[in-house]
Amino acid sequence: LGFVQIAHAQITLNTTVGSTGYTGSNSLINNYITFVIDNSANTDPMLLDEVGQWTSSTQSGNTATLWYSSVSLSGAPPTTLSAPDWIMVASGTVPAITTTGVNTVLSGLNFVIPAGAVYRFALHMSGTCYYSGTNTTFCSPSVFTSGDVSLRVGNDQINGANIGYGGSVNTPRWFTGSVTLISTTPCSGQPTAGTLNAPAQVCANTAFTLAASGMSYGNGIEYQWEESTDGGMTW
Repeated sequence: LGFVQIAHAQITLNTTVGSTGYTGSNSLINNYITFVIDNSANTDPMLLDEVGQWTSSTQSGNTATLWYSSVSLSGAPPTTLSAPDWIMVASGTVPAITTTGVNTVLSGLNFVIPAGAVYRFALHMSGTCYYSGTNTTFCSPSVFTSGDVSLRVGNDQINGANIGYGGSVNTPRWFTGSVTLISTTPCSGQPTAGTLNAPAQVCANTAFTLAASGMSYGNGIEYQWEESTDGGMTW
């Protein structure tokens, strides 16, 4: 008996980690907060999989809608987001929130950010849209980077204008949340299988835990658990 696990190299950039001032203490009702995902230094596309936002239990069941623009990278966005400059990525119901903080509001997005691309996103919340900072109270830092991809927020600028807007007027405002991205780089060469962590002996009808560490990660790599009933002669 075995199972197959598809492993992907993924990163999560969370503005509340390793930062100051990201407390979700500012907000608008039925509005949006903007941020940029900068993939310009990357030679590979990245897949945007999840977006998290500062939320509390009152946001449970509200609607989260994500928009993106390849042309409106900074400066004031429109009051109403619409094509051709702004394109909807996805819209969904916010899951039940039990803990105040950054929680996933949209998942399974499968949105490709091409190599070399810079996109600005606007996350619209049907209830309260929480973010951080004011004109006089700044958050730090405003750029979060992992590898060749960056999350840019708040008073970080493109072409001399702020990236982060709360609605179409309030700036700088800092997106208080997270983005999860998956590398789409094809695998090449021979991957490392890693080391199995398992009990030396197991008994029938008794639960036990299998784990592995040190394995290679990449788009399309499969891991399959196998068992042997003859001491490893056959699998």
